[in-house]
Amino acid sequence: NKSCIVLQGPLRSKTAFLPKTVEKIKIGAQVKKLYFLVTSAWESKKKPNVGGLQIVYRSDGTGMFSSNELTLEIGRNLGGWWNPNSQILSEGKTAWSGVTSGENAVEIGCYLIEWLNPDPKRAIEYINFYSTGDAVPILIGISGEKL
Repeated sequence: NKSCIVLQGPLRSKTAFLPKTVEKIKIGAQVKKLYFLVTSAWESKKKPNVGGLQIVYRSDGTGMFSSNELTLEIGRNLGGWWNPNSQILSEGKTAWSGVTSGENAVEIGCYLIEWLNPDPKRAIEYINFYSTGDAVPILIGISGEKL
């Protein structure tokens, strides 16, 4: 009953109580593409690699699994949740933005990453989501385009 997955970040973020990795997010389907709705907090341009998504394919009958890695990188496919429309990404784009209420209102938002499956005939078994500890990566949702 969780609405999103928030991982551990740097000490200054006071998120040591959060997990550094969430494993085996079940997919169990053949997909042409996956779409990830993500954002981050406490990011630093000095350490842009904030984590990633390991996409694990179902065993090919040998008992061996294989995987692909989608690195989450500030300025490439991920930005911070504050002022998303002012952040320029080389891959990915702002998916949603809104304004907080109150006297000190600020624009917040999240990003869409489209991942093209290089081996769509193989089913994706699950996804592992992990943090490098250099920011707080947040996974809001996953959707896919079936074959």
